[in-house]
Amino acid sequence: MPARRKSLSAEAEENVISEKTQNATVSFGKKLSAGLRGVLRKTGRFLLFVIRMLCRFGRFLRRVFKKDSAPNLMLMLFAVTALIAAGLDTVVHITENAIAESREAAFQNALNEVFPGNTYTFAKMLDMDEVYKAFDGNGELAGFAVYITVNGYMGPIEMIVGLDRSMFVTGVKVISSVETGGFADESKQAAFLARLVGKRDPSVGGNVDAISGATASSKAVVQGVRNAIALVRGGNQP
Repeated sequence: MPARRKSLSAEAEENVISEKTQNATVSFGKKLSAGLRGVLRKTGRFLLFVIRMLCRFGRFLRRVFKKDSAPNLMLMLFAVTALIAAGLDTVVHITENAIAESREAAFQNALNEVFPGNTYTFAKMLDMDEVYKAFDGNGELAGFAVYITVNGYMGPIEMIVGLDRSMFVTGVKVISSVETGGFADESKQAAFLARLVGKRDPSVGGNVDAISGATASSKAVVQGVRNAIALVRGGNQP
């Protein structure tokens, strides 16, 4: 009976971790979607502004150049072309900045999600751009968050791996992927990522079960976790 109670306790703990990871995945998706919607709204509003300005500028040019002489028409065409080019360049600049800001916000959210439970601050390591030190509320080193890209079945998988000081996984967040099948299912992906928590040497088929119908993608993520551990250890971190 004691062994049975221990097994049930472990199963309940795994279910709690899985549920938390699924909720975090849904929250991350909503935040990223909201950020992209904000980018589209800003771009749309600016495009409308540019169109209105072009119309006003066109009316102004018609008043200035009342004669349809060739030089006047050429000058009008040049002015309109220059204004359109400037407007498009501004749109591209604003869109790129908005996308970059949205991506940075999503990245920061991912850092927080691989270290659940408490409030942490992160500082990029000077000699390792992919690795961030995680500090707890007392300023003590709690672990590391590692940005890793691996080749999945369909293409690159970008992910953040959280590790404590003993190199046990605290969380894994996929921030970009074009994988299909079971890996694209949010609930299945969240349950799979939850199975990696608490592992220090994960292995598909060993101590981690792959997503049904997405074995290659699952192996790629596990390899990413192993790469993250090797990267931090290679940096002579505790």
